[in-house]
This record gives sequence, structure tokens and C-alpha cells, in this order.
Amino acid sequence: MLGSGYLFTTAIFGVIWRSEKPWVYPAIAAALFIAHVQFYMTTWSLSKKMPIEAGGACIVFMCTYIGNCFLREWDE
Repeated sequence: MLGSGYLFTTAIFGVIWRSEKPWVYPAIAAALFIAHVQFYMTTWSLSKKMPIEAGGACIVFMCTYIGNCFLREWDE
């Protein structure tokens, strides 16, 4: 993920994009994960790529959502 720029792009969106809705940034992070997997795993077949994309997007969404909840509580 370091070589693909995923961490860099999610960091940029995390700093720039601020929303009152707690699901917006996790959805953006999950979409960026899928976009990076699509771009960098071009040699994989779709049947191998889909479970990784779906599972990874769910993990990214849940981690960022829970992380946002902890940060909002910590910030108060």
C-alpha cells in the first residue's frame, strides 16, 4: 500500500475532507482502496480480485469508522 500511494491519498482526504456525517470519510477511504487495488492488481483475474476488494473495503470502512468514533470521543 505504500508503493501505490493509498496511504498518501487517504491522508490527504483525511485532512482536507471534514464532514459531520461519520460515514463519509470511511466511504471515501474504502473507494480509494478499491481504486488502488483495481489499478495495481491488473494481472489478477476478476475471480481472485473481487474477494480481496470486498473484504479489504469492508475492513477499511470499519477501521476508519471506528477510528473516527474514537477520535470524536477523544476530541471532546
